[in-house]
Amino acid sequence: MSDSFNQGILVTAICEAVLQDRLIKLLQTLNVSGYTIIPAQGAGSHGKRMGDMAGYNTNI
Repeated sequence: MSDSFNQGILVTAICEAVLQDRLIKLLQTLNVSGYTIIPAQGAGSHGKRMGDMAGYNTNI
């Protein structure tokens, strides 16, 4: 196993699920090395958030 590490940058984007395909195309255009998609729901000071018609927001 190698003892060297490469420095990376972690970017977290929380957006409506309807934007998922556009965001993935953008990431591919920028040649990112990888991404993870996690469905999210929640509630806060602005009320309950269910996202778009799919029923949740997308956290990439």
